[in-house]
Amino acid sequence: MRKRLPTLAAQLLLGLFLVAGTAHAQGDCLNTAQFPANTVVPNANGTVTEISTCVFPEEYSAITGILNGATYEFTVSGDGYITIRSGTFTGAVVAQGTSPVQVTTDSNADLFAHYTIDETCAQGTGCRINTVQVLLDCTLPTVAYEIVLDCENLEFSILVDVSDLGDAPSVDIENDGGVATIADVGVGVYEIGPFPQLQGVQVVVRHNGDALCSAVSPILVNDPCPVVGCGPDSYSYCFGNNEDQLFFFSSGSEFPLAIQFFQGTLDLFGDVLTIYNGPDVGSPILFQGNNGGDLTDLFAISDNPENALTLQLVTSAANSCQDAVHAALEWEVVCLEC
Repeated sequence: MRKRLPTLAAQLLLGLFLVAGTAHAQGDCLNTAQFPANTVVPNANGTVTEISTCVFPEEYSAITGILNGATYEFTVSGDGYITIRSGTFTGAVVAQGTSPVQVTTDSNADLFAHYTIDETCAQGTGCRINTVQVLLDCTLPTVAYEIVLDCENLEFSILVDVSDLGDAPSVDIENDGGVATIADVGVGVYEIGPFPQLQGVQVVVRHNGDALCSAVSPILVNDPCPVVGCGPDSYSYCFGNNEDQLFFFSSGSEFPLAIQFFQGTLDLFGDVLTIYNGPDVGSPILFQGNNGGDLTDLFAISDNPENALTLQLVTSAANSCQDAVHAALEWEVVCLEC
């Protein structure tokens, strides 16, 4: 015959069981290390955005450019546990669970995805792939953008080519550059501007049936107008992190151009200088690399009908000149009048 536990003993045992169950499903995980170091913007067209290929289940990722009222799906390989916080990396938990995890937003606040092994917030190492995707129930407009330079007036305009409305009845063409919206239009090419040279502009082709299904451009900015002349002209540039900087030079004459670097150091891991033999980045490459980290005495001569050279400097996420790690680039451009 089984003995019945006294009521108090039974309650204590039940309490221990509940505590144990709660500990197993605690959730609300909080990590303190961010990876990647930059914030990530999900693709506005609803395609999957890869956040990184090597997040550890002890780190979090920061997601910005969030749409109010949209549903986002987060994944991490290996069936890890994801805790989504809003506003800051220590903000309120808005969703959590084993991958994939979905959250519907009620603001434009940034989202922070914390990755752990399981709901007990156990941590570990080893690369995992993490992604984010905005889930859309619509067809976006199809849009292309072209920048039109006006070097004489130090301005540029943007041609917005709406080739398909998707399932929108019409669209509005908006921008954050201070130019008036073009409202309630259909398929066609529309010019917006002018904007001051080197001002970044983002264009939104607003879906008038569902604002979440709008086409959002990257930040659009003109390439610098070429520096025209035979020189000799000297230049100095102290680069920052995560740059993609272009410089254009043209002799404006029948003589070729020469460029020579007097100093400048680059990081061996991720910094790349490219010298193109022509007026743009589609021209043949004369040099590409970091020259062993030291650009001193690097030399190139144009050999093209335009007598032009284009420089492109792409830098890594750390250890820049502006970080006081590397020396500024100094070079001279001159015509070879012979």
